[in-house]
Amino acid sequence: MLLLAGKRKSGKDFVATLLEQALARNSQEIISIIPIHISNPLKREFAQLHGLTYEKLLTTSQYKELYREAMVAWGEEVRKRDSAYFCRLAIQEAVSLRNEDADITVWIICDCRRHSDITFFENSFDSKSLVMRLRVEAVETVRRQRGWIFVPGIDDRETECDLDDELKWNCILHNNDSSIYNQIDILCRHILASTTSRRHNPAVPFTFQLLFHG
Repeated sequence: MLLLAGKRKSGKDFVATLLEQALARNSQEIISIIPIHISNPLKREFAQLHGLTYEKLLTTSQYKELYREAMVAWGEEVRKRDSAYFCRLAIQEAVSLRNEDADITVWIICDCRRHSDITFFENSFDSKSLVMRLRVEAVETVRRQRGWIFVPGIDDRETECDLDDELKWNCILHNNDSSIYNQIDILCRHILASTTSRRHNPAVPFTFQLLFHG
C-alpha cells in the first residue's frame, strides 16, 4: 500500500498516475493496481447535498476551486464526528476493482491529508502488507506555475498542514521537473522487489527509507 501525501499543486494525482504506469511496466507478475481517492466520496456527497456536478468537482477546474472552501469546511464537520468516514467509503468504492487472480495487489491512496488518514490505512491491512509513506513535494515557484496561490482558509487549514510535522516518510519525491520520471522508476523497482521478497518470506523486515534529496 502506497500512502501518498502532498500540498495543493504539488502534483499528487500526476505522481499517482506515474506510479501506476511504472508498476505495471516493471512488474514481471500479474499485478492489480488500485488507485483510491479519499476525496471522491466527499465530493460525491457534497455535490448531492448542494445540487452540484460531481464530475466537475473531480477536475482541476475553477468550478472546484469555487466550492473548495465550503467543501473543506463541510468535510471537517463530518470528520469531527467520524474521522475515518471518507476513508471507509473510499475503500468500499475501490474493492470491486481488485483482480482476485493477481499475484500482487498495490493500493495507491492518492490524497492522504491528515494523521488520521495515515493511521486508518496503516491499520486496515494485515501485518504482511508492505506499507509506504510517500511525500510529494514541489517548490513554490513550480506550484505557482501550476496555478497555485495561497488562499487563507484553505492553505492554512488542517487539510494542507496536518502532515507538515516530523512524520517519518519512506520516500520524498521532488516533482519539480522531468527528474520525477527517474525517481518514480527507481522507487517502483524497489517496491516490486520488496513485495516479491515479502511474499516468499513474510519475516523479511521492511527497512526502506528516503531515496531522493532535494
